[in-house]
Amino acid sequence: MLRDTVFLYPAEHYLDEVIVYGRHIINGKKTLEKMPKRDILEEQPPHSMGEFDLGILLDKRFRRDKEHVEKLREIFRKMDGDDDDPIMKAYRESQKDTINTRKKPVETQ
Repeated sequence: MLRDTVFLYPAEHYLDEVIVYGRHIINGKKTLEKMPKRDILEEQPPHSMGEFDLGILLDKRFRRDKEHVEKLREIFRKMDGDDDDPIMKAYRESQKDTINTRKKPVETQ
């Protein structure tokens, strides 16, 4: 106990121990699964002409992260682009086939 924060109370009124019982327990994983996923590059929700979000205007980290995500997505778009490389085409077709076979249920007799 910090004595300097409660120095106005006499010692006989101090609580030595506090036990807290929780009745409503929240499962964080289930709550996160229910929450909608937001993309950092999504448009902001519509608002009237005179309103603006000061927090987003001043948030340097948000702007930096947004630029970073834009650059990464552009790089991945270039990597996934339709180029004329026959090896890459064969690889993508084989990947599509493996994904499709995984989705199909196994037939049993």
